Amino acid sequence: MSKRLTASDIAFGIVLETTQAIETTHAMIRDAKLAAHAKHTASKHTDCRQCQAALENFLMEYPDCSDAAIEEEVHQNWETCGSCSAEYHKHLERQAAEWEERQRGLDKPSDWEVQNGL
Repeated sequence: MSKRLTASDIAFGIVLETTQAIETTHAMIRDAKLAAHAKHTASKHTDCRQCQAALENFLMEYPDCSDAAIEEEVHQNWETCGSCSAEYHKHLERQAAEWEERQRGLDKPSDWEVQNGL
């Protein structure tokens, strides 16, 4: 004997399908917002499309990561990217030279120390 569907059974089925459709739509909207944010953030960090794509993937996987984690990912991408690694190494050399220059400046006595014979 087959059970006949009642109006409430049909209504429940419609409500269930509608709820599932709404939840799916919300998930799609959330994913679209995450993707837009990831694309915007990645474009601020580099002009290289390969590095942008890698950072976008990282941000989609870890949407709540810290700024420090983003910077670390950017540097890792620069190191491994064929287009960016040479520029990244030049950047590191410039940073090292600037650091050495600052260190030399710290070793010099200040004007006050010179004036007071210290």
